[in-house]
Amino acid sequence: MSLLRTILALVVLLIVAHAALVFTGIERSTNALTEGIYGLGVLLESPAVVALNALGESLPAWLDPANFYAVALVSAAGYLLLYLLLGVGD
Repeated sequence: MSLLRTILALVVLLIVAHAALVFTGIERSTNALTEGIYGLGVLLESPAVVALNALGESLPAWLDPANFYAVALVSAAGYLLLYLLLGVGD
């Protein structure tokens, strides 16, 4: 169980790093590390895009699925929630 929690913590850290790179304007092609963070960030944030699109028009305006920061925050919050739920009962 602790390995899974560690992986989820690293996923949350990677998503936050991806959002920080986009916020600071660092290009994807700067080096291999940024290329990896951008690639994994897009991959790990895709479930949040699907979930936000499935909810449709019932969302507030700031949770637009086309807004990168909304998607990044929702996906980080989702993985953080899974992290916390795995710790319940230990």
